[in-house]
Amino acid sequence: MRISSSCLGMLGILFGIMAVFLIVIFVPGLLDFLLKYGPYFLAVVMGGGLIYILFSLVTATASVAADEVLAIFLDVNDRDLHLFSGHKTGKSVGGADPDRLIQHYFITAEGTSYYHELFSHSLTTAMGSGEYQGYVSLKESIVDSAALQESLAKLSTKLNQRLALGERISRNNDFLYVIDENREIQIKKTEKLYTRQLMVLYIDAKSKRVLWKVKI
Repeated sequence: MRISSSCLGMLGILFGIMAVFLIVIFVPGLLDFLLKYGPYFLAVVMGGGLIYILFSLVTATASVAADEVLAIFLDVNDRDLHLFSGHKTGKSVGGADPDRLIQHYFITAEGTSYYHELFSHSLTTAMGSGEYQGYVSLKESIVDSAALQESLAKLSTKLNQRLALGERISRNNDFLYVIDENREIQIKKTEKLYTRQLMVLYIDAKSKRVLWKVKI
């Protein structure tokens, strides 16, 4: 018979209550100690929890973590990766559509990542078309953009190697990108309280072993 996690949780709570009850009965002076110092301990726990929640809210608001992956390319060296993602800002006053920040990640074959912000555009669609204001297509707005060329030039100088986009990696579904028969990339969503983040997993396609992970 398989016991559900909720049932196990309830049993754990009951055992915990019973343990406290037995300790209070059989350990002299413990009840007086709990009555004297219990409120201070509770205040510390609640205060720590409040600080953690406030910190999570602040980091979530200030974060530019990616909300979506737009495309992944190999570098011309056929080893390293160029990942383009988008980060949506919150809605402005009056309910206007948010903006989207276009991001460029260069990730080496060993899992070291470098980040540049390319440009922002409105998610309001242009009148008479389905295009966003300031964004036409991946090729025209990102791949062929001056912002990307500037990002590549800065990274090339920093790493002392020539960087350029190679072949675009095909996507099998929303989360899996297949490089070749030996390598694949999985995009995984992670959630922690008020924050949500995407993680890039570089996987050995044959053994399904995760070689490295990078948060974006």
